[in-house]
Amino acid sequence: MDIRAISVLQEYIADMPEPRKKCKKQIFLQETYSRWAAEEILRCIQENRSRPPVAVVEEFKDRMNHYSLMNPNSSYIFSVAYDIAMDILDIFLAMSDPYLGYLQEEFVKRDEI
Repeated sequence: MDIRAISVLQEYIADMPEPRKKCKKQIFLQETYSRWAAEEILRCIQENRSRPPVAVVEEFKDRMNHYSLMNPNSSYIFSVAYDIAMDILDIFLAMSDPYLGYLQEEFVKRDEI
């Protein structure tokens, strides 16, 4: 497990706004779903210690994309989770560490297809 990845995610979560009960429903849902997604990604990384964090986040992102297409009534939560995963991937890939960014070239190749 990469301690830096865990630390970065914990800071990311700490910087997220706390869901407020007295705000518009859409804002409350986005803040709640965003926090859930970031915490779920953190849990996945902690449970998959032998895998590079970027690979774990990429897998989570793909699952959220798949789930968002399954049912229009529940797609919003998974779309928000997908966006959070993309944000976290951007952060990890910006870190200049071969362990975290080893898939960077593969992402570029996949996006060109």
